[in-house]
Amino acid sequence: MAERRPYTYKEELANTLSHGFGVILGLVAGYFLLSKALMTHDAWKISSVIIYLFGALASYVTSTLYHGLTDKSRKALLRKFDHVAIFLHIAGTYTPITLVALRQEAMWGWSLFLFIW
Repeated sequence: MAERRPYTYKEELANTLSHGFGVILGLVAGYFLLSKALMTHDAWKISSVIIYLFGALASYVTSTLYHGLTDKSRKALLRKFDHVAIFLHIAGTYTPITLVALRQEAMWGWSLFLFIW
């Protein structure tokens, strides 16, 4: 991987604050999304929302921690977790689409779900 320039203090502060705000928004939106899914009593919708929220919150929490830390050894480890969490966020975002919106398209939905995960 190519060498990258380190973030400046202001960049790290902006990243920490914006991703921390994402955690708060994710929790608020997650409450409403999960409440709405629970009202349907549809296991596909409920599980899809849970998977989505796990990925989104994992991404924002790890990114907030990564950008907020200054200890180089911990920061290097958290950068790896941050990259994994970004994958979880992306795959989690596709989950409701593949398991709910494309559920009637059995082969399409499941094929896309398995390919992404």
